[in-house]
Amino acid sequence: MRTGEFVRGIALTLAFATLALALTTCGGGKSAMNPPSIGYGGLQAADSLDSAFAELDALETPEGVDEALWIELKDALASLLTTSNERLPAKALATVGPTTSRLASVPPTGESNRVTDLAITDNGDDTFTLSWHYRNLGDYDQDGVVSIEDIIPLAVHFGESYDLADRNCLLAVIDGSGNGVIDIADITPIAINLNVDIAGYSVEGSNSATGSFSFLQSVPFSASVDYGRLGFSYDLNGLSWDYYSVVPYDSEGAAGMPGYVASLAPAVHSVSPLEGMQGSAVVFSADVTGLLPLAYAWNFAGGASLGISHYASPTATLRDPGVYLACLTVSNSAGEDTLEFVLQVLEGSPVTVSGRIVEREDEDVGVPGITVEIIGEDLPPGVTDNEGYYEITNVPVGDYTVKPTTSGWLFWPEKRWIYASEQDHGADFEALHTDWHIRIVDDSVASGSSSLAIVDGCPAVSCYERFFPSGSQLRFRRASDVDGLAWETDAVTVASSGLHQWTTGAFNSLAFISGAPAVSYNGSLNYCRALDPGGSEWDTVTVVAEDIEPRLMSLLAASGSPAIVYYDASLDRIEYVRASDGTGSVWGEPLTLCDSPASYSGMDFAIVDGNPAISYFDPAVGELVFRRAKDARGDRWNPAVVVGVGPHGCNTLLPAVNGYPAIVYQVDDFSSYAIKYVRAVDAQGTEWSEPVHVVGGGCFIGGPGVTAMCGDRPFVIWGINASLYFIESDDANGSEWGDRSIIDADWFGGDGYGGLSPATVNGHPAVSYISYARNELRYAVYIP
Repeated sequence: MRTGEFVRGIALTLAFATLALALTTCGGGKSAMNPPSIGYGGLQAADSLDSAFAELDALETPEGVDEALWIELKDALASLLTTSNERLPAKALATVGPTTSRLASVPPTGESNRVTDLAITDNGDDTFTLSWHYRNLGDYDQDGVVSIEDIIPLAVHFGESYDLADRNCLLAVIDGSGNGVIDIADITPIAINLNVDIAGYSVEGSNSATGSFSFLQSVPFSASVDYGRLGFSYDLNGLSWDYYSVVPYDSEGAAGMPGYVASLAPAVHSVSPLEGMQGSAVVFSADVTGLLPLAYAWNFAGGASLGISHYASPTATLRDPGVYLACLTVSNSAGEDTLEFVLQVLEGSPVTVSGRIVEREDEDVGVPGITVEIIGEDLPPGVTDNEGYYEITNVPVGDYTVKPTTSGWLFWPEKRWIYASEQDHGADFEALHTDWHIRIVDDSVASGSSSLAIVDGCPAVSCYERFFPSGSQLRFRRASDVDGLAWETDAVTVASSGLHQWTTGAFNSLAFISGAPAVSYNGSLNYCRALDPGGSEWDTVTVVAEDIEPRLMSLLAASGSPAIVYYDASLDRIEYVRASDGTGSVWGEPLTLCDSPASYSGMDFAIVDGNPAISYFDPAVGELVFRRAKDARGDRWNPAVVVGVGPHGCNTLLPAVNGYPAIVYQVDDFSSYAIKYVRAVDAQGTEWSEPVHVVGGGCFIGGPGVTAMCGDRPFVIWGINASLYFIESDDANGSEWGDRSIIDADWFGGDGYGGLSPATVNGHPAVSYISYARNELRYAVYIP
């Protein structure tokens, strides 16, 4: 961040080419005459007040100027010269006799005469050009000296106005008061600065912005170029100094006010606009100086549609009303400068959103009868007519997801959102027919995982919600119907963590244990069970194992008591632990199942042929392995069995398919990406068949597969980037698989889905999952 301004001024580096933008006049008002050359009336500068009055009397009315106005201006100047001698600059008035004063030549002083736009331009051939504009307040005809005749251009352009942003046009020179209009106030600078002259500029250099500067060269006044306000330039054969400045000198060689310092490093002086209406498209710009080329980085802090933009003048749509602390950083080869600014977004008026819904397979066919709802807004939905057109009124300006609430339809990923504003408040959607019914269980899930189970006959979900850095919550919610189409009941907080403990509950598993829902979750290894079948109230937390880092845990009932398989990251091993009672109030000692080390990302737990069993990828043997307990309690375990699928299996899932254990796994050998399936040839899993290809082969599977049984056939659900897919086996054993179909689709930067948890719900395939793009916990069930 900028720490302060240089003593001689802030770093300025406007390119000299911008001098050409200052024309002979600017703004509105009367047509301007050409800028005056040196001396409108050819009179010499006054050397005393008496001669000044004589010159003023001798001035004739300029052509085109009203006589009455001319007399008024002359009288005003004479009055100022008579009554305001004390306002003349120091050393400009020297007593010659008892009543006569001599006006001495002096260089310009004061902040208004400081050169503020000194710039360094890289010419690309190891030469550089210094450029700046003329500053001598009151010298309206720009002949180098403030004189009586400077009243002439004031009279010629009297009453004209200009854009205050253009400080280098001719009218800006004549506007000595700086109010944007040529008026009577502009006479005062002539009287105050009479006989202030500039004979040229001294170019100086230094290696310190605040240190002493060395003289390099003089640039005479005659070297000026007429661009409205006179401009000067000086060529440098290389850069011998880090900082440069120009100092005006008068006809007697006396130095005036040093100009602002120019350096190679950039400086951001101001940005605009600082406010605007919500939903409006705004072009941002900045007053920036620095050696070209300059690199820009705008950060609108959420106040505009662009997160970060690298354009010099980006166009962005203003977002939600509020005040945002934004910033602009400009950099070049010599350094960077950052300016923070407050961007205020004002509330916009509601608009009407309209559009059309067409079929994905045929974009010319409109879909009638689809109810269109804007998520998160309590607005009457729109309903498509016979041609697929809809309309939603009174939509607040903002960014929205739009969904069809009519069963059997989805919107295609790229066609699912709108931004309502005055400029753009309509959107067309491509609808996709599906038999998956999607429900939003929770719309405030920042990130996390979910676990789906059947609780007292209805689907229920446990979900981790992170509130970084203030902590996290583990929440439970149960549907009110057997299919999971209604989730009106409020979420229940099972457990919560404190400040900076936001990973607590990130790994959780839900099961129905001894007539009530129960959940295991990380922090330590924790277990909690509800006090009633529906999960409306929960008991206190039981710590099963302390001082460990449990990951990817799975909770099931083993021989009537809760049991957990988990990966302990602190000791790098897979462990199994079971309670000694049906409710989970007392737990036994953990049993290590794998310490070779384990790969927690490829572990799953199931009850196979009545006994606990696990699958995991073992790096020690470079294979997927299966291990099953010898008894229903899981007190003793058989040796691990190598399944024999090769070294690239990962993300294992363990269903029991027709009584035999099976493993769904993901293959990633950096040349082929696929999901495969392998099933044992016996109930104990001592021998395994050849793997079967499920889906993929050359395509990237961008998320874990999950599996469950539906009726008598296994199915797999997985995510690919921003879409969620389903595939079902064609037979009961999983030897052949059908075509994939889409469950859900989002498109908000490709964040996609996670926290997938499958189950068979009332005989239908179902899954709970997190939409990371929309911060939503969702549930989908297949009902043809």
